[in-house]
Amino acid sequence: MKGDIIILSTGYNCGKFIEEWWQSLKNQTYENFIVVAINDCSNDDTSAKLHNIVDDRLIVLDTEERNYALANQTTVLARTIDLSDEDIICIVDLDDTLKPDAIETIKNIYEDDNVWLSYGSFEPRNFDPSKPIDWSYPIRKQWSYSALRTYKWFLYKNIKFNDFFDDKGNFMNEAVDHVLMFPMLEMAGKEHVYYNEKVIYNYRVYENNEYKTNKNSFRIAQHCKNKKQYRLYNKEELIKRECDWI
Repeated sequence: MKGDIIILSTGYNCGKFIEEWWQSLKNQTYENFIVVAINDCSNDDTSAKLHNIVDDRLIVLDTEERNYALANQTTVLARTIDLSDEDIICIVDLDDTLKPDAIETIKNIYEDDNVWLSYGSFEPRNFDPSKPIDWSYPIRKQWSYSALRTYKWFLYKNIKFNDFFDDKGNFMNEAVDHVLMFPMLEMAGKEHVYYNEKVIYNYRVYENNEYKTNKNSFRIAQHCKNKKQYRLYNKEELIKRECDWI
């Protein structure tokens, strides 16, 4: 496997879940990874609990205002950590957890250099829409790209900066999975996308994080679906292309 594994975790007011989130990472059967945790201007004890964790693999960042997941992820990846093109980014929210073999599973998936992006299945299963992609049908007309979502940095960096903004000119603050996955799936194509049927992610359903579509999320998702489709790229093109937002 080429590149490092970067676990990127963001959250707001997740203090009561931090210990469980971190314990799930400590319990991983494969331990060679880096964790970047972003406290999105929480007003509870999220920051304190993150900063109390002593582990050389963990980087903790605090924002001074609410930025939401997409802006936080993009800013961190562009400006805070030094990434190589082959690094693998894994999105694990601060209020969710991983199965003990999750990162080892991802490592094994990326032993195949042809894999640039993976998505999978999560619990609770009755909330999980994941299934293999129907590549005969437009990517933006279907949705089955569930957690755990992972991708190579050379894919992420080629998303156009304008595609991070909604129809009102604001950084998109919901439907982040649509914002990111549509372009990367289109750039990668069938040969470089892996669907992992094994359940390795635990999604937390609770009062402030219900797995449902609100009006704003639906509006942003529709905006993403209506954006211009990306073309297929080969790996050399993606690595050589200049990122327009770093």
